[in-house]
Amino acid sequence: MKRIKNETVLKPFVGEHEYFQEGKSYTYRQYTDWTVQKSANGPVKYDTIKGRLNNRPYCTAEELLPIHMFQSQELKVKRKMEIAAKRKNDKRSGFHGNKLPQADSLLYEQTVWKSVFSQAMLRASITEFTCKWGKHNA
Repeated sequence: MKRIKNETVLKPFVGEHEYFQEGKSYTYRQYTDWTVQKSANGPVKYDTIKGRLNNRPYCTAEELLPIHMFQSQELKVKRKMEIAAKRKNDKRSGFHGNKLPQADSLLYEQTVWKSVFSQAMLRASITEFTCKWGKHNA
């Protein structure tokens, strides 16, 4: 079913609130106007509320919070899953907090090899010089 452009979208409110009644449907504009006029937490833009409620079947009091106070459940769950995956990978790799992280250890290894290579080149050039010209000329 194709949505009509500029169609009024009604989203029912779920939960307890001082102004909105549970089960009654409101438009994005009504939610926005309330946050601008009466919210103690501060205003929320129309596009912000529309983005939060676009894929949800209902609105809760959490969606009416300003950006700096809002943290959706999906974000909380996603962050917890990322932390758990990182811990799992750290256990597998043997990283338990007392070693250098992988990027740092790679950089350290490259630096060590670079210095070892430059020392080897220096030794080779000294050896070549002494072989060619003799020790007493060096």
